[in-house]
Amino acid sequence: MIKYIISLFLLYFLVLFQTSFLVDLFNLTFWVIIFWSFLEKKESDLAFFNALIGGFFLDIFSNNFIGFNIIILLTLTFLIKYLIRPHVKIPYVER
Repeated sequence: MIKYIISLFLLYFLVLFQTSFLVDLFNLTFWVIIFWSFLEKKESDLAFFNALIGGFFLDIFSNNFIGFNIIILLTLTFLIKYLIRPHVKIPYVER
């Protein structure tokens, strides 16, 4: 439970930093969630929570409709965890 709360605050401050200083450079929150999906253990579902919360915070601070970033991040997390990781060997990532 504590991991979810820490993740919530971390993503909130990451999105605030991104929207304040890195407006058009690159999407830092997007990359953190993608890397988290690759590095997370197979049994854990924290990556889906991070995708949902990160997408929600990105949607709040963007001009797109609510749900746009949530759908993108949840889809990418699903593809990484269930399609890419079981079939592709990634160096330096423990299973």
